[in-house]
Amino acid sequence: MKLFSPLAATLLAISTPATARIWLWEIPFHEPLNWIYGEKLGYRIIDVFDSPLGNYTDDGWLHFVEQKCIDKLCQGLLTYKVGEHAPEYRVGVTFRGPWIYARDFERNEGIWDSHAGNMVQN
Repeated sequence: MKLFSPLAATLLAISTPATARIWLWEIPFHEPLNWIYGEKLGYRIIDVFDSPLGNYTDDGWLHFVEQKCIDKLCQGLLTYKVGEHAPEYRVGVTFRGPWIYARDFERNEGIWDSHAGNMVQN
């Protein structure tokens, strides 16, 4: 019985996953921040979320979309604001992999405060 105890402990230690830290690596956009996903990224969309502008703070909305991205195992995300005249909305988009880059986005009138990034795990 003692022969199996060290082996069992070793197998347990090997099979226990370490807690991964997931963070967002932001894609640098040039000003003005009126960027939206381009045609090629349109095929990689997992989900699109929206909410009236006043329902979330900027940080709260980013956290909401990041959590949705983690839940769906997405690779990247985009947040932006739309509706220059009213009503104004926050929009969040999640994408499947591979990584997204600034070249995957294009400018669009009526969009502002665009931020995008890739989920990184270590």
